[in-house]
Parts: sequence; structure tokens; C-alpha cells
Amino acid sequence: YYRVSSGGISSKVYSFNTLPQITSTSKIRYLILGDTHSSDTTMAGKVIRAAKAKMIEKFGWNFSDSVQGIIHTGDIVVSGSSPEQYTNQFFKVLSSLTPYIPTMVVAGNHEAENAYFYSYLKLDELSAFPPSSSLNEKIWNFRVGNSLFIGLNTNIYNQYGSLQAEWLNERLNMAESDSGIDFIFLFFHHPPFSELWKYVN
Repeated sequence: YYRVSSGGISSKVYSFNTLPQITSTSKIRYLILGDTHSSDTTMAGKVIRAAKAKMIEKFGWNFSDSVQGIIHTGDIVVSGSSPEQYTNQFFKVLSSLTPYIPTMVVAGNHEAENAYFYSYLKLDELSAFPPSSSLNEKIWNFRVGNSLFIGLNTNIYNQYGSLQAEWLNERLNMAESDSGIDFIFLFFHHPPFSELWKYVN
């Protein structure tokens, strides 16, 4: 159970489950979202309500006992330089889920590598690089049971593409030699191939 307090204002008391141990053999379920940004949050709200309704249908009102997390593939706001958009387009829209389910996000192009993104969405020990690195919190990885989850940053491909590829190869080699890892899930914003955006191919 937890409560968030800031500037003399406190939230309600919420609860969430910590991730299963590495040795866990239980099922792992994640809700995957992407590109929910919009000045008009009507459609994003519909998607979130439908996702919650489906989880309640399948797992009951205590769906957070059965769904380990949310992973968002980026573009949570229209403009990463607008602090109020993080509140209105991301935190409020997902507020029926995120107090109960841990959430991870990879940066999209609309976040524009703005400092607000990294201030509001702290990764701490899940960052693949230490605080002293320019890639701190831009790439993350964590393990749940027999699964490895990796988030890359495709916004900084020109500047750090080679470094990310080198780190990814090393991490995948480590995973391959770990008999406890059976599945690897890789998340990033821009697709490796696209019929619409030729520059990503």
C-alpha cells in the first residue's frame, strides 16, 4: 500500500503487487500500449476503459493480481516540452490503471528527449546505464520470471545507435547463456520496417 504526497496534498491510498521473483513459474501478463498522445484524449480514454473492462472480464476486479504491468511504446504526449500534457494526456488518461499496475515507457519522438520525460518517468535501477552515462534512463531492462524485457530508444539512433546495438548484443549474449531466460521482449517506438515512414527502414 502507498500514498503519494507533494506540497501538502496527498493522494488516496493505493496498492500494487511487486513483480514475481526470478524463480517464479507463474504466468506473466502485460498490457501493451502505444501512441496514446492526443490533444483530444477521447479515443485514448476509450482504449484504456476497454482494456480495463477486458481485464475485469478475464480476471475480476482484482485484475492487478493477474496483470504484472503496462508497457507503453512511446508518444505519451503531443509535445514533450509541455509539463501539463504529461498530466492531461498521460497520467490522467491512465489513472484508472497505473495506481495499481507498474508502468514502463520507452520514449517516442513526441517526447523529443525532453528533460520532463525523464523527470516524470524515473527508471532508477532499471536503467541499463549508470547515472554518470549520457544514456542513463534512456535504455532499460528488467527480468520477470523466465522473461527478459528490454526498452531501447530509437529517437537517438543517429547519436547512440552503435552504442545501443553494442549493449543489446552483449545483453542478448548474456541472456542466451542464462538457462533461466526463455523469452526476450524488445520494445522501442519506431518500427524497424515501415511502408509509411521510409526513414526507419
